Amino acid sequence: MQSGTVTAGARHLGRSQTAVTKAISEIEKSLNVSLFDRSPCGMTPTVYGTLIARRTHFAQEEFAKAGRAFFERQVSDQPSKLTPIFSMDISNRRLAAFLVLSSHQNTRSAARALGITPNALHKSIRYLEAQLGCTLFYRSSDFTVSPTPYCLILGRCARSAVAEIRIALSEVQSVGGVLTGALRIGTLPFLRTAVLPRAIEQFTTQHPGIRFSTCESDLKDLVHKLRAGEIECIAGVSRSMDHFPDLVAEDLFTDELVIIAREGHPLADKSDITLDQLADQAWILKPSSSPSSTFFRNVLTENGLDSPRSVVETVSLSLTRGILLASNRVAFSSIAQTARWRPDDKLVRLSVNLSSFSKVHSPSLRVKVLRRTNSTPSPSCRAFIDTLALVVGTVT
Repeated sequence: MQSGTVTAGARHLGRSQTAVTKAISEIEKSLNVSLFDRSPCGMTPTVYGTLIARRTHFAQEEFAKAGRAFFERQVSDQPSKLTPIFSMDISNRRLAAFLVLSSHQNTRSAARALGITPNALHKSIRYLEAQLGCTLFYRSSDFTVSPTPYCLILGRCARSAVAEIRIALSEVQSVGGVLTGALRIGTLPFLRTAVLPRAIEQFTTQHPGIRFSTCESDLKDLVHKLRAGEIECIAGVSRSMDHFPDLVAEDLFTDELVIIAREGHPLADKSDITLDQLADQAWILKPSSSPSSTFFRNVLTENGLDSPRSVVETVSLSLTRGILLASNRVAFSSIAQTARWRPDDKLVRLSVNLSSFSKVHSPSLRVKVLRRTNSTPSPSCRAFIDTLALVVGTVT
Protein backbone atom coordinates (compact mmCIF):
# COMPACT_ATOMS: atom_id res chain seq x y z
CA MET A 1 0.00 0.00 0.00
CA GLN A 2 2.91 2.35 0.75
CA SER A 3 4.34 1.81 -2.75
CA GLY A 4 1.37 3.27 -4.61
CA THR A 5 1.63 0.96 -7.63
CA VAL A 6 1.59 -2.77 -8.19
CA THR A 7 4.99 -2.56 -9.89
CA ALA A 8 6.67 -0.85 -6.93
CA GLY A 9 4.90 -3.09 -4.46
CA ALA A 10 5.95 -6.24 -6.29
CA ARG A 11 9.54 -5.03 -6.38
CA HIS A 12 9.48 -4.30 -2.64
CA LEU A 13 8.06 -7.73 -1.83
CA GLY A 14 10.25 -9.64 -4.23
CA ARG A 15 7.19 -10.98 -6.04
CA SER A 16 5.89 -10.77 -9.57
CA GLN A 17 3.28 -8.17 -10.48
CA THR A 18 0.92 -10.98 -11.41
CA ALA A 19 1.28 -12.59 -7.97
CA VAL A 20 0.63 -9.30 -6.16
CA THR A 21 -2.37 -8.45 -8.33
CA LYS A 22 -3.82 -11.91 -7.82
CA ALA A 23 -3.34 -11.77 -4.05
CA ILE A 24 -5.10 -8.40 -3.79
CA SER A 25 -7.96 -9.60 -5.96
CA GLU A 26 -8.42 -12.73 -3.85
CA ILE A 27 -8.57 -10.69 -0.64
CA GLU A 28 -11.07 -8.26 -2.15
CA LYS A 29 -13.20 -11.14 -3.40
CA SER A 30 -13.21 -12.89 -0.03
CA LEU A 31 -14.15 -9.66 1.80
CA ASN A 32 -16.50 -8.44 -0.95
CA VAL A 33 -14.97 -4.95 -0.78
CA SER A 34 -12.46 -2.91 -2.78
CA LEU A 35 -9.18 -2.27 -0.99
CA PHE A 36 -7.93 0.20 -3.59
CA ASP A 37 -9.27 2.79 -5.99
CA ARG A 38 -7.47 2.22 -9.29
CA SER A 39 -6.46 5.03 -11.63
CA PRO A 40 -3.84 5.58 -14.37
CA CYS A 41 -1.71 7.33 -11.75
CA GLY A 42 -1.65 4.40 -9.37
CA MET A 43 -3.68 2.86 -6.54
CA THR A 44 -5.18 4.73 -3.60
CA PRO A 45 -6.33 2.76 -0.55
CA THR A 46 -10.03 2.84 0.27
CA VAL A 47 -11.28 3.02 3.85
CA TYR A 48 -11.29 -0.79 3.82
CA GLY A 49 -7.72 -0.90 2.56
CA THR A 50 -6.62 1.52 5.28
CA LEU A 51 -8.22 -0.61 7.99
CA ILE A 52 -6.63 -3.81 6.69
CA ALA A 53 -3.23 -2.11 6.34
CA ARG A 54 -3.28 -0.76 9.89
CA ARG A 55 -4.08 -4.14 11.45
CA THR A 56 -1.61 -5.89 9.15
CA HIS A 57 1.06 -3.51 10.43
CA PHE A 58 0.24 -4.53 14.02
CA ALA A 59 0.39 -8.19 12.99
CA GLN A 60 3.74 -7.67 11.25
CA GLU A 61 5.11 -6.09 14.40
CA GLU A 62 4.18 -9.19 16.40
CA PHE A 63 6.11 -11.45 14.04
CA ALA A 64 9.00 -8.96 14.06
CA LYS A 65 8.95 -9.11 17.86
CA ALA A 66 9.27 -12.89 17.64
CA GLY A 67 12.21 -12.37 15.29
CA ARG A 68 13.98 -10.03 17.70
CA ALA A 69 13.54 -12.54 20.51
CA PHE A 70 14.89 -15.28 18.22
CA PHE A 71 18.12 -13.42 17.52
CA GLU A 72 18.54 -12.03 21.03
CA ARG A 73 18.26 -15.51 22.52
CA GLN A 74 20.49 -17.03 19.83
CA VAL A 75 18.00 -19.86 19.45
CA SER A 76 19.64 -21.24 16.31
CA ASP A 77 23.29 -21.99 15.58
CA GLN A 78 22.75 -20.73 12.03
CA PRO A 79 20.36 -17.79 12.34
CA SER A 80 19.26 -16.01 9.18
CA LYS A 81 17.76 -12.56 9.16
CA LEU A 82 15.85 -13.64 6.05
CA THR A 83 13.79 -16.23 7.95
CA PRO A 84 10.42 -15.90 6.14
CA ILE A 85 8.13 -16.33 9.14
CA PHE A 86 9.41 -13.13 10.78
CA SER A 87 8.10 -11.14 7.81
CA MET A 88 4.74 -12.99 7.89
CA ASP A 89 5.76 -15.12 4.90
CA ILE A 90 4.02 -18.25 6.11
CA SER A 91 1.04 -20.15 4.74
CA ASN A 92 -2.23 -20.30 6.67
CA ARG A 93 -1.94 -24.09 6.72
CA ARG A 94 1.48 -24.15 8.40
CA LEU A 95 0.60 -21.36 10.82
CA ALA A 96 -2.60 -23.15 11.82
CA ALA A 97 -0.68 -26.39 12.31
CA PHE A 98 1.79 -24.65 14.61
CA LEU A 99 -0.85 -22.84 16.69
CA VAL A 100 -3.16 -25.84 17.06
CA LEU A 101 -0.31 -28.18 18.05
CA SER A 102 1.04 -25.68 20.57
CA SER A 103 -2.47 -25.50 22.07
CA HIS A 104 -3.33 -29.24 22.06
CA GLN A 105 0.22 -30.46 22.73
CA ASN A 106 -0.80 -33.80 21.21
CA THR A 107 -0.22 -34.62 17.56
CA ARG A 108 -3.26 -36.87 17.20
CA SER A 109 -5.77 -34.46 18.72
CA ALA A 110 -4.21 -31.49 16.88
CA ALA A 111 -4.39 -33.32 13.54
CA ARG A 112 -7.98 -34.29 14.26
CA ALA A 113 -8.88 -30.67 15.04
CA LEU A 114 -7.30 -29.55 11.75
CA GLY A 115 -8.87 -32.33 9.72
CA ILE A 116 -5.51 -33.63 8.49
CA THR A 117 -3.35 -36.66 9.13
CA PRO A 118 -0.68 -36.69 11.85
CA ASN A 119 1.91 -37.16 9.10
CA ALA A 120 0.77 -33.96 7.34
CA LEU A 121 0.95 -32.13 10.67
CA HIS A 122 4.49 -33.40 11.26
CA LYS A 123 5.54 -32.18 7.82
CA SER A 124 4.30 -28.64 8.50
CA ILE A 125 6.06 -28.46 11.86
CA ARG A 126 9.29 -29.95 10.46
CA TYR A 127 9.20 -27.35 7.69
CA LEU A 128 8.98 -24.50 10.21
CA GLU A 129 11.73 -26.00 12.36
CA ALA A 130 13.95 -26.36 9.30
CA GLN A 131 13.37 -22.70 8.38
CA LEU A 132 14.20 -21.56 11.90
CA GLY A 133 17.03 -24.02 12.42
CA CYS A 134 15.74 -24.96 15.86
CA THR A 135 13.38 -27.33 17.64
CA LEU A 136 9.93 -25.99 18.48
CA PHE A 137 8.50 -29.03 20.26
CA TYR A 138 9.96 -31.77 22.42
CA ARG A 139 8.47 -35.09 21.30
CA SER A 140 7.57 -38.12 23.37
CA SER A 141 6.57 -41.64 22.37
CA ASP A 142 2.86 -41.25 23.25
CA PHE A 143 2.03 -38.53 20.65
CA THR A 144 2.35 -35.74 23.24
CA VAL A 145 4.63 -32.78 22.70
CA SER A 146 5.78 -29.93 24.89
CA PRO A 147 6.76 -26.49 23.58
CA THR A 148 10.33 -25.26 23.85
CA PRO A 149 10.91 -21.88 25.55
CA TYR A 150 11.16 -20.14 22.17
CA CYS A 151 8.05 -21.94 20.91
CA LEU A 152 6.09 -20.24 23.70
CA ILE A 153 7.34 -16.82 22.57
CA LEU A 154 6.61 -17.50 18.91
CA GLY A 155 3.17 -18.87 19.78
CA ARG A 156 2.24 -15.81 21.84
CA CYS A 157 3.33 -13.42 19.08
CA ALA A 158 1.63 -15.47 16.35
CA ARG A 159 -1.65 -15.56 18.28
CA SER A 160 -1.52 -11.79 18.75
CA ALA A 161 -0.92 -11.37 15.02
CA VAL A 162 -3.85 -13.63 14.16
CA ALA A 163 -6.02 -11.65 16.59
CA GLU A 164 -5.14 -8.42 14.73
CA ILE A 165 -6.20 -9.93 11.42
CA ARG A 166 -9.42 -11.18 13.01
CA ILE A 167 -10.12 -7.67 14.31
CA ALA A 168 -9.38 -6.26 10.84
CA LEU A 169 -12.07 -8.46 9.32
CA SER A 170 -14.51 -7.33 11.99
CA GLU A 171 -13.65 -3.68 11.34
CA VAL A 172 -14.26 -4.09 7.61
CA GLN A 173 -17.68 -5.60 8.31
CA SER A 174 -18.50 -2.75 10.71
CA VAL A 175 -17.67 0.16 8.38
CA GLY A 176 -21.37 0.75 7.69
CA GLY A 177 -21.97 1.49 11.37
CA VAL A 178 -23.43 -1.90 12.33
CA LEU A 179 -21.08 -3.80 14.61
CA THR A 180 -20.58 -7.45 13.69
CA GLY A 181 -18.12 -10.21 14.43
CA ALA A 182 -16.99 -11.62 17.76
CA LEU A 183 -15.91 -10.01 21.02
CA ARG A 184 -14.36 -11.97 23.88
CA ILE A 185 -13.40 -10.26 27.13
CA GLY A 186 -11.85 -11.37 30.40
CA THR A 187 -13.74 -10.65 33.61
CA LEU A 188 -12.68 -10.42 37.25
CA PRO A 189 -14.90 -10.85 40.33
CA PHE A 190 -15.05 -7.16 41.23
CA LEU A 191 -17.52 -6.27 38.45
CA ARG A 192 -19.32 -9.58 37.96
CA THR A 193 -22.09 -9.09 40.50
CA ALA A 194 -23.63 -5.85 39.31
CA VAL A 195 -21.82 -3.87 36.62
CA LEU A 196 -20.95 -6.52 34.05
CA PRO A 197 -24.38 -8.18 33.83
CA ARG A 198 -26.02 -4.84 33.07
CA ALA A 199 -23.29 -3.74 30.66
CA ILE A 200 -23.36 -7.02 28.72
CA GLU A 201 -27.15 -6.99 28.43
CA GLN A 202 -27.19 -3.36 27.30
CA PHE A 203 -24.34 -3.87 24.81
CA THR A 204 -25.72 -7.05 23.22
CA THR A 205 -29.18 -5.49 22.94
CA GLN A 206 -27.74 -2.48 21.11
CA HIS A 207 -25.43 -4.63 18.94
CA PRO A 208 -27.17 -7.96 18.23
CA GLY A 209 -24.69 -8.74 15.44
CA ILE A 210 -21.85 -9.27 17.94
CA ARG A 211 -21.08 -12.78 19.19
CA PHE A 212 -20.20 -11.90 22.78
CA SER A 213 -18.33 -14.25 25.11
CA THR A 214 -16.51 -13.95 28.43
CA CYS A 215 -13.53 -15.69 29.98
CA GLU A 216 -13.45 -16.08 33.76
CA SER A 217 -10.08 -16.81 35.37
CA ASP A 218 -7.51 -15.28 37.70
CA LEU A 219 -5.70 -12.11 36.71
CA LYS A 220 -2.41 -13.82 35.82
CA ASP A 221 -4.09 -16.16 33.35
CA LEU A 222 -6.24 -13.39 31.86
CA VAL A 223 -3.20 -11.17 31.31
CA HIS A 224 -1.50 -14.07 29.50
CA LYS A 225 -4.59 -14.47 27.27
CA LEU A 226 -4.73 -10.71 26.66
CA ARG A 227 -1.09 -10.57 25.58
CA ALA A 228 -1.70 -13.54 23.28
CA GLY A 229 -4.72 -11.88 21.67
CA GLU A 230 -7.18 -14.49 22.93
CA ILE A 231 -9.26 -11.79 24.63
CA GLU A 232 -9.50 -8.09 23.79
CA CYS A 233 -9.67 -6.59 27.27
CA ILE A 234 -9.95 -7.41 30.98
CA ALA A 235 -12.73 -5.74 32.96
CA GLY A 236 -12.54 -5.23 36.72
CA VAL A 237 -8.81 -4.85 37.41
CA SER A 238 -7.99 -3.11 40.70
CA ARG A 239 -4.25 -3.83 40.90
CA SER A 240 -1.57 -1.17 40.44
CA MET A 241 -0.41 -0.71 36.85
CA ASP A 242 3.17 -1.27 38.05
CA HIS A 243 2.45 -4.96 37.51
CA PHE A 244 1.59 -4.43 33.82
CA PRO A 245 4.02 -2.01 32.15
CA ASP A 246 3.21 -3.43 28.70
CA LEU A 247 -0.56 -2.87 29.01
CA VAL A 248 -2.72 0.24 29.01
CA ALA A 249 -5.47 0.91 31.55
CA GLU A 250 -8.67 2.89 31.30
CA ASP A 251 -10.09 3.94 34.66
CA LEU A 252 -13.77 3.18 35.24
CA PHE A 253 -14.29 4.46 38.78
CA THR A 254 -12.67 4.76 42.21
CA ASP A 255 -14.18 2.88 45.14
CA GLU A 256 -13.53 2.74 48.89
CA LEU A 257 -13.13 -0.19 51.27
CA VAL A 258 -15.65 -0.87 54.03
CA ILE A 259 -16.07 -3.69 56.56
CA ILE A 260 -19.22 -5.79 56.41
CA ALA A 261 -20.89 -8.47 58.54
CA ARG A 262 -24.30 -10.12 58.86
CA GLU A 263 -27.23 -8.48 60.60
CA GLY A 264 -27.17 -9.44 64.27
CA HIS A 265 -23.37 -9.64 64.41
CA PRO A 266 -22.06 -8.55 67.86
CA LEU A 267 -20.47 -5.46 66.27
CA ALA A 268 -23.32 -4.62 63.90
CA ASP A 269 -25.00 -2.03 66.13
CA LYS A 270 -21.89 -0.60 67.78
CA SER A 271 -20.71 2.90 66.92
CA ASP A 272 -17.46 2.84 68.92
CA ILE A 273 -15.71 -0.24 67.53
CA THR A 274 -12.07 -0.47 68.59
CA LEU A 275 -9.13 -1.88 66.65
CA ASP A 276 -8.66 -4.55 69.36
CA GLN A 277 -12.20 -5.73 68.71
CA LEU A 278 -11.52 -5.95 64.98
CA ALA A 279 -8.30 -7.88 65.56
CA ASP A 280 -10.22 -10.40 67.69
CA GLN A 281 -12.73 -11.12 64.92
CA ALA A 282 -12.69 -14.08 62.58
CA TRP A 283 -12.06 -12.62 59.11
CA ILE A 284 -12.56 -13.32 55.43
CA LEU A 285 -9.69 -11.71 53.57
CA LYS A 286 -8.34 -11.66 50.07
CA PRO A 287 -4.86 -13.18 49.52
CA SER A 288 -2.11 -11.56 51.59
CA SER A 289 -0.68 -9.74 48.56
CA SER A 290 -3.93 -7.84 47.93
CA PRO A 291 -4.10 -4.10 48.82
CA SER A 292 -6.87 -4.57 51.41
CA SER A 293 -5.12 -7.41 53.29
CA THR A 294 -1.78 -5.63 53.21
CA PHE A 295 -3.31 -2.43 54.55
CA PHE A 296 -5.19 -4.24 57.34
CA ARG A 297 -2.13 -6.11 58.57
CA ASN A 298 -0.02 -2.94 58.41
CA VAL A 299 -2.58 -1.10 60.57
CA LEU A 300 -2.51 -3.90 63.15
CA THR A 301 1.31 -3.96 63.18
CA GLU A 302 1.44 -0.17 63.50
CA ASN A 303 -0.72 -0.44 66.63
CA GLY A 304 1.21 -3.37 68.13
CA LEU A 305 -1.48 -5.97 67.45
CA ASP A 306 -1.18 -9.44 65.96
CA SER A 307 -2.94 -10.57 62.81
CA PRO A 308 -6.32 -12.28 63.32
CA ARG A 309 -6.04 -15.91 64.41
CA SER A 310 -8.83 -17.17 62.17
CA VAL A 311 -8.72 -16.10 58.53
CA VAL A 312 -10.38 -17.53 55.43
CA GLU A 313 -8.69 -16.32 52.24
CA THR A 314 -10.81 -16.14 49.10
CA VAL A 315 -11.45 -13.88 46.12
CA SER A 316 -14.93 -15.31 45.53
CA LEU A 317 -17.70 -12.80 46.23
CA SER A 318 -20.38 -15.49 46.37
CA LEU A 319 -18.32 -17.54 48.83
CA THR A 320 -17.66 -14.45 50.96
CA ARG A 321 -21.36 -13.66 51.01
CA GLY A 322 -22.29 -17.23 51.97
CA ILE A 323 -19.77 -17.43 54.80
CA LEU A 324 -20.80 -14.03 56.19
CA LEU A 325 -24.46 -15.03 56.31
CA ALA A 326 -23.64 -18.30 58.08
CA SER A 327 -21.14 -17.02 60.64
CA ASN A 328 -19.87 -14.18 62.79
CA ARG A 329 -16.98 -13.44 60.45
CA VAL A 330 -16.34 -9.99 59.01
CA ALA A 331 -14.86 -9.05 55.64
CA PHE A 332 -13.73 -6.18 53.48
CA SER A 333 -15.92 -5.10 50.63
CA SER A 334 -16.32 -1.99 48.52
CA ILE A 335 -19.04 0.62 48.58
CA ALA A 336 -20.11 -0.34 45.06
CA GLN A 337 -20.39 -4.00 45.97
CA THR A 338 -22.30 -3.46 49.19
CA ALA A 339 -24.77 -1.26 47.33
CA ARG A 340 -25.67 -4.26 45.21
CA TRP A 341 -26.27 -6.88 47.95
CA ARG A 342 -29.77 -8.28 47.73
CA PRO A 343 -32.17 -6.83 50.35
CA ASP A 344 -32.75 -10.28 51.81
CA ASP A 345 -29.01 -10.86 52.26
CA LYS A 346 -29.15 -8.95 55.56
CA LEU A 347 -25.54 -7.79 55.37
CA VAL A 348 -24.54 -4.50 56.98
CA ARG A 349 -21.59 -2.12 57.02
CA LEU A 350 -19.82 -1.75 60.35
CA SER A 351 -19.45 1.77 61.72
CA VAL A 352 -15.68 1.90 61.62
CA ASN A 353 -12.99 3.44 59.46
CA LEU A 354 -9.61 1.71 59.66
CA SER A 355 -7.85 4.90 58.56
CA SER A 356 -8.74 6.43 61.92
CA PHE A 357 -6.31 3.98 63.54
CA SER A 358 -3.46 4.72 61.16
CA LYS A 359 -1.39 7.50 59.63
CA VAL A 360 -2.00 5.87 56.25
CA HIS A 361 -5.33 6.25 54.46
CA SER A 362 -7.20 3.12 53.50
CA PRO A 363 -6.40 2.16 49.91
CA SER A 364 -8.87 3.33 47.33
CA LEU A 365 -9.73 0.90 44.58
CA ARG A 366 -9.19 2.30 41.10
CA VAL A 367 -11.15 -0.13 38.99
CA LYS A 368 -9.88 -0.37 35.42
CA VAL A 369 -10.15 -2.03 32.04
CA LEU A 370 -6.87 -3.42 30.70
CA ARG A 371 -6.01 -3.76 27.04
CA ARG A 372 -2.88 -4.17 24.96
CA THR A 373 -0.65 -1.14 24.43
CA ASN A 374 0.64 -2.10 20.98
CA SER A 375 -2.82 -2.19 19.41
CA THR A 376 -6.01 -0.19 19.22
CA PRO A 377 -9.29 -1.72 20.39
CA SER A 378 -11.69 -3.03 17.79
CA PRO A 379 -14.90 -1.02 17.26
CA SER A 380 -16.86 -3.62 19.23
CA CYS A 381 -14.37 -3.56 22.11
CA ARG A 382 -14.36 0.24 22.14
CA ALA A 383 -18.16 0.27 22.17
CA PHE A 384 -18.29 -2.21 25.04
CA ILE A 385 -15.81 -0.22 27.17
CA ASP A 386 -17.92 2.89 26.59
CA THR A 387 -21.06 0.96 27.59
CA LEU A 388 -19.27 -0.29 30.70
CA ALA A 389 -18.39 3.26 31.71
CA LEU A 390 -22.00 4.38 31.29
CA VAL A 391 -23.36 1.49 33.37
CA VAL A 392 -20.78 2.15 36.12
CA GLY A 393 -22.27 5.62 36.53
CA THR A 394 -25.71 4.16 37.26
CA VAL A 395 -24.55 1.40 39.63
CA THR A 396 -21.82 3.09 41.66
